[in-house]
Amino acid sequence: MDSAYLKKFFPEAQSIPAECRLQQVHQKEYVINGTIKEQKGTTRKDFLPICISREDSLP
Repeated sequence: MDSAYLKKFFPEAQSIPAECRLQQVHQKEYVINGTIKEQKGTTRKDFLPICISREDSLP
């Protein structure tokens, strides 16, 4: 697997349309056995990696 192959899976940040860029999400609902439940207890911040290509790194 070479770098050119991997680049097609990781876009450059400026190529992502503004309407598709992620915003903060505050979600307290989840699904169990087809039923939507609401988180009633404490929550915590969770950060998920989103990978994009940058000049100073490999994809």
